[in-house]
Amino acid sequence: MATSDQVCSCSGLSAGYGEEPVLRDVTLSVRRGEIVTILGGSGSGKSTLLRTLAGLLEPLAGSVRLLGQDPYALDRERRRDLNRRVGVLYQSDALFGSMSVFDNVALPLQELTNLPRSVIERLVRARLALVDVLSVERSFPDRISGGQSKRAALARATILDPWVLLCDEPTSALDPVAAAQVDRLLLRLRAALGMAIVAVTHDVESVRTIADRAVVVGDGRVRAIATVPELELSADPEIRAFFGRGRSRSPTFGEGTWQHEARHSSSASS
Repeated sequence: MATSDQVCSCSGLSAGYGEEPVLRDVTLSVRRGEIVTILGGSGSGKSTLLRTLAGLLEPLAGSVRLLGQDPYALDRERRRDLNRRVGVLYQSDALFGSMSVFDNVALPLQELTNLPRSVIERLVRARLALVDVLSVERSFPDRISGGQSKRAALARATILDPWVLLCDEPTSALDPVAAAQVDRLLLRLRAALGMAIVAVTHDVESVRTIADRAVVVGDGRVRAIATVPELELSADPEIRAFFGRGRSRSPTFGEGTWQHEARHSSSASS
């Protein structure tokens, strides 16, 4: 359990998939109830940072704390207990195609609690109602819209009332209307559950809507951590221009250029 209001942090972090780090000397902390977004160009390391904070990619140097604990130093039982307090929303949604929406959302409660079936049913329906997909509870993932799939995935990611929700491209591949619905839903879930949210995104409009602070990553390092109004006035012209751009643009820092990135690009590449 966290001993302060910090739910997620790293210090002097270097991380990557080989000997050469993708990110160097990153220091960041996220407070309970705060929404922090991570932005950057393709290959900038934003998803690497999220994976490292989630306890999925051991750092090459530095330290990570998740709810006050080092996730890489825990035994299996303690890690399982920690995972109950950390929700993860995958870019692909990762719903099980052979299970209904209801059963997908019920799965964490069935596997990680000893609650009776009647209580699980009540909790699942309440969460489905909160994210506006109760009407499709018996449908299978391939029979619902992309926006409904994302909302169902959010219901599953938060069904255990996590302290922190980690999101990889929460509005990826959604049309502007569905993306705006997801943004409003993230704010609703934060208000209802009091959880922190850390989200990797390319979506500038989403950042403007939900972020308390934004982390801009480029050139293998954190270029800035600030509120959106502060970033709009940044002394760095690339950062300032980024926040003047539209929904689908993202910067290639250090090259003096801007590149379009597909919203559904693989998170593994970054």
